[in-house]
Amino acid sequence: MSDQANNIFDTYNPNDFISVYTRQNAIDDGIFVDVTRVAKQNGFTIPVAITSNLFNHYIKKDNPDSTDNNLNLFLQELNKKLKNKKEDNLYYLQFNFDANGHTDVWVALEAQSPIDPSPAMNIMLPSDW
Repeated sequence: MSDQANNIFDTYNPNDFISVYTRQNAIDDGIFVDVTRVAKQNGFTIPVAITSNLFNHYIKKDNPDSTDNNLNLFLQELNKKLKNKKEDNLYYLQFNFDANGHTDVWVALEAQSPIDPSPAMNIMLPSDW
């Protein structure tokens, strides 16, 4: 997060918020799918969640039997791309989800929330932002 963004959130304390919708709330409500177990098998060391929109349309698709394989392939590719990026809290990365090369999809990654400083990664389509 940029210094300017840090300064903005440093001026608030928890009592300033009327309501907070947490990452866990989003998982419980089905907005995010927690994929931490599979992510850890692919080298991630922090909790990872994917929006249900991204998960259902590009990972699970029409064949639930291939979901685990698709998720592993996606996380392996994501890990490679992250290792080649500079340090930053927000990334936009391009992925090709179609074996025929027809679907290029950009995903956004948020590595830390200004409200909850616990390290976690949320992966979403830009339209989910």
